[in-house]
Amino acid sequence: LNIFFLDFDVVITTLKSRWCLCPKKLELLRQVVDNEDVYIVISSSWRKDNIENTIKSLIDKENPYCNGIEFPFCDKIIGVTKRILSNRMSERPIRGEEIKLWLRDNINNEPYRYCILDDDIDILDEQLPYFVNTNWEEGLLVEDVEKVKIILDIK
Repeated sequence: LNIFFLDFDVVITTLKSRWCLCPKKLELLRQVVDNEDVYIVISSSWRKDNIENTIKSLIDKENPYCNGIEFPFCDKIIGVTKRILSNRMSERPIRGEEIKLWLRDNINNEPYRYCILDDDIDILDEQLPYFVNTNWEEGLLVEDVEKVKIILDIK
């Protein structure tokens, strides 16, 4: 089982795409998620309170951020991380803690690999080997896809 924690903003949406789904970035993402054993967990601020509402939002062509298109990989989504707040002054959510919690609550002794694709670096030190940090200006790039494939050990 290969789990892919996906952020949207500055990964598959960029300033250039006006923070809407970018078809070019989605095609790059396809190189990862088209693998049979790769599944997506949404860790993005785009997520809703549960998987059903998240998918509903991602296939809603009226959603202004979907840019008139549906997120093409909804069949690969197996979960969404829960929002938790840090105990820091900023009360910013800590993505790494949310991911750790999702793995703890959803993986039952099954062997797995995981990768985190995000522009923010609010992850835990133990997650660094599994983290691909996208460029704040460009979003997902070919070299990011290659790093993800290495981490997940896919072709």
